[in-house]
Amino acid sequence: MNDSGDIDYLLDELVTLPSMPVTLVRVTQLLEDPSYDVHEVAKVISADPGITLKTLRLANSAYYGLRQPVATVDHAMVLLGERVIRNLVLTATAFDALQQGAARFVRHSVSCAVCMRAMRAVRAPSVTIQPEEAFVYGLIHDIGKVILEQFLPEEYGAVERMALEEGVPVFQAERDVIGLDHARAGARLAEKWKLPPVLAGAIAGHHDLSRCSADTDERNLAAWLAVADYISIMSGFGAEPGESVPPDPEVWGAAGFTSADMPEILESFFEAAPGIGELLGMVDS
Repeated sequence: MNDSGDIDYLLDELVTLPSMPVTLVRVTQLLEDPSYDVHEVAKVISADPGITLKTLRLANSAYYGLRQPVATVDHAMVLLGERVIRNLVLTATAFDALQQGAARFVRHSVSCAVCMRAMRAVRAPSVTIQPEEAFVYGLIHDIGKVILEQFLPEEYGAVERMALEEGVPVFQAERDVIGLDHARAGARLAEKWKLPPVLAGAIAGHHDLSRCSADTDERNLAAWLAVADYISIMSGFGAEPGESVPPDPEVWGAAGFTSADMPEILESFFEAAPGIGELLGMVDS
């Protein structure tokens, strides 16, 4: 069950990919208009109590470190700007989607998000995204695991047993048991939500760079996700017991990191790691 036809069947017939949430659709549409009205965007967000709560909690979290509390979405728009707000709304939406997954998936996803932002803060030359976008990449890179476990629970149980008993990477066990891996499922969701193609491509390729297009950013960001994955796993934030697959030299090369960069990246990640608990609380609420 490994050809493209089988994969399309799995994703179109057996797995129901969630539609892009209405609030995110509308906010995206408004922000794509160069003459958008800040208050209109805030009004759309405020009409969704769940997204509003998470957006404001994120804006007020220690993670963003604002000097003054944010009480309204209008206030957040003024202080943070449209690019950050767009990513806050996407993050809040992703938190809702992650609620459907096992706690270990959520913990790993948030850890990778924190790690990606820490990596971006230390070294930027090989990518063009902002720290908040890097956070989103890390947060949703494994969303395919949530989808596969939710819709194919028996098969995913077999995946986990194979990975644990045979010592193979989870993504390989997914391919063997189900016929596709979480990276491909997550990329399809990103496409359905009309997220940037570079994001969908990075998700698709974070375990296999050959899946990436010729777009340099897409390949580099897929490599960043592979590195963030590994750092999170080795720091105790893995999604599966005993999971650790060191990135190969091709990944390190595409990510643009050298051994000299790692101490600073790890220091930045460990400084931010205490905030993982606060962020996990927002997923659960």
